[in-house]
Amino acid sequence: MIGYRLNNDYRACKTEWQEVTLGEYMQAMAGSMTAAICVLAGLKLEEFQQADEHSQHLLAELIGGLLQTKPEAVKQEWMPADLGATAIGQLELCRQYLRLNEELPEQAFPFIYAVYRWPYDYNALLAISGAGFPQQLVDQAKALPLPEVLGVVYHVLAEIERIDKRYSPILDKEPEAEQLLAGIEKFEKYGFYPTLLNYCDGDLTKAAELLEIPAYVFYTALCVDSEKSDYEKKYSEIISGK
Repeated sequence: MIGYRLNNDYRACKTEWQEVTLGEYMQAMAGSMTAAICVLAGLKLEEFQQADEHSQHLLAELIGGLLQTKPEAVKQEWMPADLGATAIGQLELCRQYLRLNEELPEQAFPFIYAVYRWPYDYNALLAISGAGFPQQLVDQAKALPLPEVLGVVYHVLAEIERIDKRYSPILDKEPEAEQLLAGIEKFEKYGFYPTLLNYCDGDLTKAAELLEIPAYVFYTALCVDSEKSDYEKKYSEIISGK
């Protein structure tokens, strides 16, 4: 962090990622270069615009240099190593927030952190149904040092990629032509929720319990059901052809 004076006031410009909170990082990445300078240099837009050219140039160099570096991630000891052994609801919530923030993935980071850091402070069924996530938890995550949050987020992203490869036959399975003609894509906006409803046979009292099942167990069940469906379809075609 570098101190500087602007209009006779002492200010501090953040020059290392460990000095930056997640919330500040999200603001810096979502806006223009000028917006990033204001956030990381502790300025209002009008203050930066009214600053002399030398001060603007100096701040642009400092912040520009920081933005060109990759933020470090600090491993969090409390974070489970194997997310496939954790609740399917947690993993699918992370997928949901990444999907909803596809254009600006950083906006999903506070949700991903909160999902694993405070698992007993939110209702997973409400969240997975799209009814919302506690803003208090999101704000708590945004107030944390960026490296701490990234230690969790990067691990979650790596685990999702690993698990996707392991269960690619089911997770990457494309809809059949008949399903596309019937309009199966209309369910995409609901994410994991239709799958959850299918596995609780419409009994919503079971839905919360299903979200606690380990991801490995749930995805394996999906694979078994998919192969069973393929088998029954082929078997039916063989029998009808006799």
